[in-house]
Amino acid sequence: MKLENSNIQLSATDLVNFLGCKHLTELDRSHVLGEIDAPDWADPALALLQQKGIEHENEYLNFLKENGHSVHTLTEYSNKATLEAMKNGYDYIYQANLNDGFWSGRADFLKRVDGASVLGDFHYEIEDTKLAQETKAGTLLQLCLYSELLARLQEREPEYMHVVKPGKELPKETYRFAGYKAYYLMIKRQFESVVSNRPKSSYPEPVSKCNTCRWWKKCDTQWHKDDHLSLIAGIKTMHLKELERQGINTLDSYATQNKPYNQKPKKGNTETYDKIHKQSKIQLKGRKSGNVEYELLELVEKRGLNRLPVPSKGDIYFDIEGDHYYEDGGLEYLLGFASR
Repeated sequence: MKLENSNIQLSATDLVNFLGCKHLTELDRSHVLGEIDAPDWADPALALLQQKGIEHENEYLNFLKENGHSVHTLTEYSNKATLEAMKNGYDYIYQANLNDGFWSGRADFLKRVDGASVLGDFHYEIEDTKLAQETKAGTLLQLCLYSELLARLQEREPEYMHVVKPGKELPKETYRFAGYKAYYLMIKRQFESVVSNRPKSSYPEPVSKCNTCRWWKKCDTQWHKDDHLSLIAGIKTMHLKELERQGINTLDSYATQNKPYNQKPKKGNTETYDKIHKQSKIQLKGRKSGNVEYELLELVEKRGLNRLPVPSKGDIYFDIEGDHYYEDGGLEYLLGFASR
């Protein structure tokens, strides 16, 4: 999100952020308008992922060149430069700028394919390099936006869009633009409606986007200031919303009441509310004592680790982990065992 000539210009990242968290959109807009400063928090793990992403992109660029494809790298980021490169018919165009005055983006690669367009008997499709082993909804929104912007330049809608994954063979996943276009346009219209109207007051709701959000520290500060229910370890959005519906809004108020709910919950089982209620009491106790408080769970026969047989010399201990940073595209399953 950028401010140019008093107008907000949007990118694929802004669209993906909107899908993940509406409050994030309002924070970004407030920053662009000069109402709040940029966040001073950065996630080291995210910086590492960004570096891995650059390495993956460069690996694919070298792969294309080594396999004899003509690749043109754009250094001037404008529609004019992108269109000129497209007219020259390169097999691949790297770092292509796409812009309609309101939306802008920079596609990793444009891939030449057969099929008439304003360019001649060929046109281009989007290829983007991604580290994730599973393509997410945000990636598809990004590809759709780039495909729409590309269609205006070449006066032909690309049929397919592609994701290049990490790995020795640099595997690709291909998606039909038409298959996701309706969903993309719906999210885009919702987002444009929000941005084109006056900013709204919003509150940070804990969502999965928090794990990679640059504003996380600001929201976390707000939660602690408000003693938000999300501070209870293990609580989920479903339970949080149910407690708020029952007039319970802070960790303190929840921990000091006698019952885990005021009325039978409409969502979630009662055992879970008992568990998070006890958890809130432990956290409040620790907050007041200044110590790390805990309670040992009662041992129950045939529950948890009590289901294990008596230890034997022949026992094998087996563990499953993952390594997202493994050089060959990450390992979803890293299997290990040990024995005496």
